[in-house]
Amino acid sequence: MSCEFCHNQGCNGMCRNNQKTPSMMQMAKNFAGSMKDAAKDGFKGSGEDLTKERLEICAGCEFFIPDQQRCSKCGCAMAFKTRLKSASCPIGKW
Repeated sequence: MSCEFCHNQGCNGMCRNNQKTPSMMQMAKNFAGSMKDAAKDGFKGSGEDLTKERLEICAGCEFFIPDQQRCSKCGCAMAFKTRLKSASCPIGKW
């Protein structure tokens, strides 16, 4: 079976591990923006079902870095970001 991302035989999506994250400065800005939104929302959690749904979407995304469990667009740690009710995907997938 070929990879849906790079189309190579046997890759299994691990090609996405080669992606770069944004600069540390940009990731800090992204994190600060997420925390500002979360604070406005009272740091509400997304709940287990929504968190799981979001993580499944991320796992199937071309911008997800499996080894790091991060998004290559925003640089966020998705296990954390998906738990914030106010958070959103940087490319609008959730």
